[in-house]
Amino acid sequence: IIQKLISNIGISEKKGMIIASPSHNPPYRFHWVRDASIVMRVIIDLYKKEKNNKYLKILLNYVENCDLVQNIDTMSGLGEPKVNIDGTAYNEPWGRPQNDGPALRGLNMITIFKLFKNDYSNICEKIIIPILQRDLNYVLENYNKVSYDLWEEIVGWHFYTRVVQLKFIKEISNNYDILKNSLNIPNDLDKKFVDLQTNLLHHKTNDSIISSFNLEGDIVRMDDASILLALCHIDFDLSIIKLFECKRFLKVCLNLESYFKSKYNNDDLCLVGRYSNDAYYDGQVWIICSLALAQSYLFFNYIDNYEYLYFKGKNILNTILELRDDLDLAEQYNPNTYEFLSAKTLTWNYAELYFTIIWLIKIYLINQNLNDLNIKKKYY
Repeated sequence: IIQKLISNIGISEKKGMIIASPSHNPPYRFHWVRDASIVMRVIIDLYKKEKNNKYLKILLNYVENCDLVQNIDTMSGLGEPKVNIDGTAYNEPWGRPQNDGPALRGLNMITIFKLFKNDYSNICEKIIIPILQRDLNYVLENYNKVSYDLWEEIVGWHFYTRVVQLKFIKEISNNYDILKNSLNIPNDLDKKFVDLQTNLLHHKTNDSIISSFNLEGDIVRMDDASILLALCHIDFDLSIIKLFECKRFLKVCLNLESYFKSKYNNDDLCLVGRYSNDAYYDGQVWIICSLALAQSYLFFNYIDNYEYLYFKGKNILNTILELRDDLDLAEQYNPNTYEFLSAKTLTWNYAELYFTIIWLIKIYLINQNLNDLNIKKKYY
């Protein structure tokens, strides 16, 4: 899994560029700010655990590349979703801005700053802090403005974007003592945090969660795997999850499962796609969405000890690991025809695979009376 992920890092002469996929058709051979941030969460985690120079080099290249990307003259500034891997702007028509990227990158920069501050203080002050400052400024200046969603389809207000923005501002506040001497943190940060939280709560319904509103404030989408991916990318921050109560997230999980079982006429299917009636490649199963579902089930088992959720999460993981022995996992998969579709060897797939396995191992170690892990050990 790690090798698959790393193989899509640094293929450009511009070190630190991370392609979403090697595919030219569809064209995914770009550096998306969002995808790169999500993928680098794996390298950060590995470096924390192993302090291996291989991961250190990747981190240093990533930091330098973030500085480069922020300074490219793009059409929407830091809200630009993607750039060419030669370090130039992508100026073709696209859904822009996408305001989740700066928050996700900022979260990584906080973590890397804490990892580097003792041994690499010069890098922290000269590169990481300026990156973090620009992302902080952008989020605070734009969180009340509309943007495109995670799936690059809807312009409006989005649960995913608001969640990662809230988490970013929370982590700035939580790390105030170590950042205050380097970072220009506004005095009204706490007020803005409350404002962000209030905005997010607009996505709460009596029993579920709204994924996206359009420009007019109308509900565009409800049960959407981006809601679950948001939980994954804030490390299942319980203080944010409790704003909604777990039952609402579980309803999203179960509704997604139910829809895709019906779509494929398969009551045993455990994999899901993005949302109902998705038209892109006929809305097949997505690997990242299925793994977000698995992580969500494993997390809710972790906090409430519902054993059936553990087995649901493990079943999703094992099903995906068994799709191909070589783990060349494309973006989408049709479980009726066994065909992989859209972008090949999607880098993001391997990030979600990594963290799903981490969750499974964590639960197993805490509660060893469960059945044996029984996952393909060659993959982790």
